[in-house]
Amino acid sequence: MKNLPIGIQDFEKLRNPERDNVYVDKTSLVYQLVSRDTPIFLSRPRRFGKSLLLSTIKAYFEGKRHLFEGLAIDGLAEHWEAHEVLHLDFSRDRHSGEGMLERVLDQLLCEWEAFYGVSPQNGASPSLRFGNVVLAAKKKLGRGVVVLIDEYDKPLTDNLDNRPLLEHNREVLRGVYGSLKALDAHLRFVMFTGVTRFSHASVFSGFNNLYDISMTPAFATICGITEEELHACLAPHVEAMAKAQEMSLDACFAQLRENYDGYRFTWPSARVYNPFSVLTVLADKRFHMAWFKTGTPTMLLKTLASGRFSLPDAFQVSVGERVLEEVDAHERRPVALLFQSGYLTIKDYDREADIYTLDFPNGEVRQGFLAGLLPYVAGQSDDESERAARKMRHAFRLGDYDAMFYELQTFLAGVPYDIQPSVGIAADKPTRRERTWELYYESLLYVVFRLAGFDVSAEERTSQGRIDLVLQADDRTLLCELKLDGSVDEAMKQIRSRRYARKYLGTPNRTVLLVGLNLSSETRTVEDWRVVEA
Repeated sequence: MKNLPIGIQDFEKLRNPERDNVYVDKTSLVYQLVSRDTPIFLSRPRRFGKSLLLSTIKAYFEGKRHLFEGLAIDGLAEHWEAHEVLHLDFSRDRHSGEGMLERVLDQLLCEWEAFYGVSPQNGASPSLRFGNVVLAAKKKLGRGVVVLIDEYDKPLTDNLDNRPLLEHNREVLRGVYGSLKALDAHLRFVMFTGVTRFSHASVFSGFNNLYDISMTPAFATICGITEEELHACLAPHVEAMAKAQEMSLDACFAQLRENYDGYRFTWPSARVYNPFSVLTVLADKRFHMAWFKTGTPTMLLKTLASGRFSLPDAFQVSVGERVLEEVDAHERRPVALLFQSGYLTIKDYDREADIYTLDFPNGEVRQGFLAGLLPYVAGQSDDESERAARKMRHAFRLGDYDAMFYELQTFLAGVPYDIQPSVGIAADKPTRRERTWELYYESLLYVVFRLAGFDVSAEERTSQGRIDLVLQADDRTLLCELKLDGSVDEAMKQIRSRRYARKYLGTPNRTVLLVGLNLSSETRTVEDWRVVEA
């Protein structure tokens, strides 16, 4: 078997014959990119192959044809002229300190100035110095310069919780990136990659011809591994993993698909696997949360757990394309940030309404993200949260609903009091107080039940009202009505009087259960419950 190139982001290193690495050939798409004259922008989640893509483009423009022997581009490209390539990679540094971005730029510009013989100018701005480097690079070979900027947005995303520094770094980057527009005659190719899609007007001022391929169907699979590529390039490794796990080959492929496939960045397009996850688990020959454990932004988890958002609204969403395109409004609604970061993906598209339906891409992201989020919402460790979720799901499978909700009661009783809404909040305004509690518990129960493996929807609309929570798993649907300091009788009466079950009773071979839950603001847990068949 060929070697699995885990973490290798350098194309020349990956293609070294002595290493005999697996390579999933994306060079036919690379050829389509390098044939264009307009600046290109691509947004993809972290560890999805963006750096390797830019390294591949760099090798092409440096004329290293020997690295591409046997690949698709070798039979497509006629010209392999060498160009000077300026590769600016922001991923290697953190930019959360004041002046950090300027120091990173200064170090890189000093290296380029020394290499191209550019005399430093005292007090010159980074944008002016960058322009001088481009002009000097053009003179060296007499051909247009190639500029590749990796993780263009990291100086911004490192400071999403520090608005003044974010805006400062945005102005610095706008100057550097904007300088390229005036140098257009001296450039052969320009490409930016990043995770997030900040407003182009706010970062790439002047780039009115920037070609954003992030949601372009033709380039939907340029990063990631398709089902066909998995079978064509990695089948021997899947066979080895199946043997190690003592499972059939078909079952191994199915579990890989469930855990690591499912990313879709536009519609229509093929789904793609997370390449880092697939390569890592195949190397380890066991299923685990490879990508998620490499680092989920704490800021994102804290923002979602802040109480300003309804978590069901954040994760079960139907939105227009415009909402997915920019991340600037993340403080009002984090959908775009979750989508661009890879925690949500496109599951369906209504062409007539122009609406995308989003959800978690796969089991790894669902389990990892919810397990990581729950400690911020419930104040308990990942292990405690996952243990409670497993017990609830086990009881559900046995049909022991008392045991299931007893586990929920026990778990909620362990939530620290200072994480929950204050009992006295807006006591003179009961409606506001009840809504605060309702939002908190709706979000908390949503995360707990999803972690337990249920398909969950909140505030599900019917012709006569909204059901607080709808849980679906196996062959059963649970319609849950929550009451705060009320009674189970009130909850059941509302479910029946508003005929919530009518919407679900027509589904064949499916049992519909009515669930009344009464929450106590005194004990801060589920005080009572009742489950009956509709």
